[in-house]
Amino acid sequence: MRPGFLHWTVWTGVRAVGNGTLWFNNCTPDCADGRFQRTPLDLTATRVRNGHFTRMTLHYRYRGRAVADTRCVQDKRPPLVWGIPFNGRCG
Repeated sequence: MRPGFLHWTVWTGVRAVGNGTLWFNNCTPDCADGRFQRTPLDLTATRVRNGHFTRMTLHYRYRGRAVADTRCVQDKRPPLVWGIPFNGRCG
């Protein structure tokens, strides 16, 4: 697992799929003193608007559980800012 790299397995005009490594702070005993750990990551990007993917979902395991973390572009102007959808809609 190389940090900072994704391997893209699908890249079309409507969908991209890749895999790589997710690095996260375990925040134990707290986030300031936590350690960074890594876990395998699958990523899917969709919803093309003005030539850019505007929704991505990160799939990984955290503490033995499967996680699907969805993000979306909040501001349509560059630089694109990724945020968390609320009630399935981007802000």
